[in-house]
Amino acid sequence: MEMKARTELVAGDHSDQDEVGLKGLGTAVGRISGVARIVPNLEDIGRVQKGDILITNSTDPGWTPVFSIISGLVLETGLLSHRACLSREYGLASVLLRHAITLLEDGAIITIDGTSGIVTIDEMPERLAPLEDNELSIEAVAS
Repeated sequence: MEMKARTELVAGDHSDQDEVGLKGLGTAVGRISGVARIVPNLEDIGRVQKGDILITNSTDPGWTPVFSIISGLVLETGLLSHRACLSREYGLASVLLRHAITLLEDGAIITIDGTSGIVTIDEMPERLAPLEDNELSIEAVAS
């Protein structure tokens, strides 16, 4: 049986918070906030800084050293993938979120909740203007 993540926009449906987030699938428990670092391939691994939340679509054993410095992980594929297993082994919060590289901005401050699967964008990078409520639309990406 294969499980697939579904990306949804979620607004204020958390028991203890009133926030807007992207709903994926939690793959390793924990909740952490940090800088989103989008790294689509191993050649860019040098951009990852201590405490970043790594956002990527695929890894292999060559990525293993970065797991000792990141604070969390957002994956695009693979519930039982190499990176999901390593995130559990390293005690990192982890979320499976389809189209994460497209939906999230490099340098944004995000919170990931590996239990609920919610990814919240807390602060956009300074170089980007914040989105207006009517501009936040993922229908084209999620379909």
